[in-house]
Amino acid sequence: MTFTKNLFSALIIAGALLFAAAPTPSHAADKGLFVNLTTADTWKATMAIKFAHKMALANDFKPVTIFVNTQAVNLIDKTRPAQQMAGSDGNIHQLFKAFIKDGGRVLVCGMCSKVEGIEHKNMLEGTEMGAPGAVMGALFNQDTRALTW
Repeated sequence: MTFTKNLFSALIIAGALLFAAAPTPSHAADKGLFVNLTTADTWKATMAIKFAHKMALANDFKPVTIFVNTQAVNLIDKTRPAQQMAGSDGNIHQLFKAFIKDGGRVLVCGMCSKVEGIEHKNMLEGTEMGAPGAVMGALFNQDTRALTW
């Protein structure tokens, strides 16, 4: 009986210690997010931007980077109409701008923008050309997690 009580007590203490050590949003500042955005589909892109902005950045995950590549580069071309997902609180350009304003980083694939005929002067303000060092640094940080849309 004593052995059982001691074992039960030890398990409760171990569980409490594990629960106390579990990461919470307050510990999120040492974790980053890298979103690889490849689609020009407004619905999918809106979900990616909102996840990066409202779920990660707003919960103190830093840095949060969206890497816009392949067909997604068309989304940051300010000479093209900005589409809006039904029920969204802004069009795709507004979502990117709000994300950048709140501290998010948007890197754009140079080769992809060249293939799509998008000049840097026509990209949304605040976006950055994704030089290999910038992309690799954001993606391969050991405390960064990656998602793809």
